[in-house]
Amino acid sequence: MARHDNDLTDRVHDLIATCMAAERGYRWSAEQARRHDLRDLYINRADDSRIAASELRAWLPEGPRGFPPSAAGASPRGWSAQPASPSVQSDLSMLDDCRRCEAMALGEYRALLARELPAALRVVVERQHDSVTRHHRHLCDLGPAAQACRT
Repeated sequence: MARHDNDLTDRVHDLIATCMAAERGYRWSAEQARRHDLRDLYINRADDSRIAASELRAWLPEGPRGFPPSAAGASPRGWSAQPASPSVQSDLSMLDDCRRCEAMALGEYRALLARELPAALRVVVERQHDSVTRHHRHLCDLGPAAQACRT
């Protein structure tokens, strides 16, 4: 970041933590999914989340407020509520969890986009926001909650 802005640094940290949590959550979901199409979708989304976190890391300053956010801080999307037993959660309930977590991520992206951002960072965040939006819509279209998801 060109100008050291502690609050902006904190918001980028939050978004990185969200991406890291999403990667872990999607990988876990891929391991538990019974449907192959969902497994492939979750693996692809985990990879996208890893790449997004990596892109955002480049915007953090050197020093004590820079990267890395702690793993403990990487649970704001709700992925930390994964059950220990795969039999506890069906493909549909995992899909609902993924939709919910993507919706929360969209809120974080929108909050960051509402701020004044360096132009190059804005381009990255807008592109990632658009990708999360597409993924969220796709998840919404996959299950019985599609109508409720659109409202």
